[in-house]
Amino acid sequence: KLIELLVSEDYQNRLPQPGGEEIQVVILSIMNSGEIFCRKEGTTFHTIQKQISDNADKILAGGASGLIGKNQLYLAEQGGVLYRAEILSSDKCLDGRYSAFLVDTGLFVQLEPGQIYDIPAVNCDGLVDIPRLALKCRLEGVPPDGYVWGPEATAALREQAPENTPVRLKVVGNGSDNSAECP
Repeated sequence: KLIELLVSEDYQNRLPQPGGEEIQVVILSIMNSGEIFCRKEGTTFHTIQKQISDNADKILAGGASGLIGKNQLYLAEQGGVLYRAEILSSDKCLDGRYSAFLVDTGLFVQLEPGQIYDIPAVNCDGLVDIPRLALKCRLEGVPPDGYVWGPEATAALREQAPENTPVRLKVVGNGSDNSAECP
């Protein structure tokens, strides 16, 4: 029942079609590349986190994941909290950590092997079926032709729209212009 509710709610959390209505989103993170990760406002994130939190003791008691696979969904411990994460490469970085993307918060992180947990089949299996909430976007026409996005632009955008800031967003494209699937 919970999964049906979350999947139904997820449908409401998706971005509208290009040219559709403006929606309220929360900025999650702004990357140095100019990509912006946002999440449509709603309760899905809190519901996911509550399900993880309610099962945290069982998850942690099971120990860290033994097999790490690329593009697999895991739970990652960050600051004492578990989040859904996608491992970006099954190979460790030079420092022995794995590169991961927290799929609901829009953050890229480095994880020690002991911070990566399998999503248990009991009580949490539906977490794999819920689409990722962090949506990758970019500003239309930025940077202008002939220019590149730089650290100064990132800093200025972060100052104008800090993380966790609610903003109005309108999808004007679908990423079909070789923009790495960013609307």
